[in-house]
Amino acid sequence: CGAGFLNVNSAHLILTVGETNSSTTVPVEPTVGPQGWSFTSISSNTRRYWRFSVAETADEVTIVATWPRIVNSTFTSWSLMNVDLTLHRVEAGSTTLLPLTGDAGVPVFTSGNVVSESDVDNVELLVVRGLAPGEYVVEIFRETGATSTGVAVAWILPEQQPHPCHADLDGTGEVYGRASGLLH
Repeated sequence: CGAGFLNVNSAHLILTVGETNSSTTVPVEPTVGPQGWSFTSISSNTRRYWRFSVAETADEVTIVATWPRIVNSTFTSWSLMNVDLTLHRVEAGSTTLLPLTGDAGVPVFTSGNVVSESDVDNVELLVVRGLAPGEYVVEIFRETGATSTGVAVAWILPEQQPHPCHADLDGTGEVYGRASGLLH
């Protein structure tokens, strides 16, 4: 039972990279590294984009977007923005988004989801396995709805070279008890 497990090393890699800004238009070149996060405000009926490249087939790519519910002061009701999360493929140097749904995705990834569109949750999650080398764009789209709040987006491409980490005391590219000096 439960939602799974927490990978502290992955969380640390994502957070220590520092924030990456979103773009209001599809970027021409990659704007994000193998792991990272962004916090962006988004108005109704608008989109934000991040672009990345995959040098070799990625076993698993995970991208998540989340935002708060707006709860009234008496805790009797709440409102929620409706944000959708989508992964697209793009050709190098192009800004044309190519869909990965249906037959278009068959040669590009082996399993998982490239679209997350819940109307009732405040989290959207993409888990894509066997993602082929190439360039990709992550898109969030905010439909109409509750008062505007920020949206946090985070991603990890585990096969890529990890971000240099000051807490990686033994040079393995990982942070764990012994390497970080937490355990003796």
